[in-house]
Amino acid sequence: MARTEAQARAMYDLWLVRHGKAYTNAIGGDVEHDRRFRAFWDNLRFVDAHNARAGARGYRLGMNRFADLTNEEFRATYLGASAAGSRGRTNADGKRYRHVRRRRGPEFVDWRQRGVVAPVKNQVHCGSCWAFSAVGAVEGINKIVTGSLVTLSEQGLVDCSKNGQNSGCNGGMMDDAFAFIAWNSGIDTDEDYPYTARDGKCDLAKKGRKVVSIDGFEDRPRNDEMSLQKAVAHQPVTVAIEAGGRQFQLYESVS
Repeated sequence: MARTEAQARAMYDLWLVRHGKAYTNAIGGDVEHDRRFRAFWDNLRFVDAHNARAGARGYRLGMNRFADLTNEEFRATYLGASAAGSRGRTNADGKRYRHVRRRRGPEFVDWRQRGVVAPVKNQVHCGSCWAFSAVGAVEGINKIVTGSLVTLSEQGLVDCSKNGQNSGCNGGMMDDAFAFIAWNSGIDTDEDYPYTARDGKCDLAKKGRKVVSIDGFEDRPRNDEMSLQKAVAHQPVTVAIEAGGRQFQLYESVS
């Protein structure tokens, strides 16, 4: 049964409190409040319709913190990987983890259990997912090699890595982030060069503080799941996915 507008508004009021949001105090706040409610109600219909299906396709949707955004707003705010870059890479497929035998690698690897992955970070309202993904992989391989888990600076990439397709909060590619770190002979810590979730002027002094470095990077062979499995068994890898769908925006849990 479809929810009435009154029911939806009651849910919206509770949602606003839960997520600490308010739109009534700003200029034109009443108009914005109603606009946000309309987006919320439309998303609520979508969530209810999905969850009502038998099995819900293996996952459930929910009214998470993105529930008052239209899908267009969600995509514009949070998607930062360059689609063109993912299709038109210039870096050659690497050979380090190319799978040449039919023997499969381990069926399960969780680098979090081995203390190789830093706590979850939040890119906030900035299309910097490319920087977070690249930094996470560098943090992981540094932990494996040195035994020390050092959280590194995404902001350093947002501000200073303007090579290739990297454009701060307007998006970029992990390959270009790795190329910058290798060219710069390293990257600073997150503590010293903290994240601000906005484009800023490159801090040259902090750019020169090279706490962790990499020698290079490589792409895994295309359309080769066994090579990907081999790579993941040796170290964390970085990936870009199509995250702009409405189901991804409103994802809650597995069924």
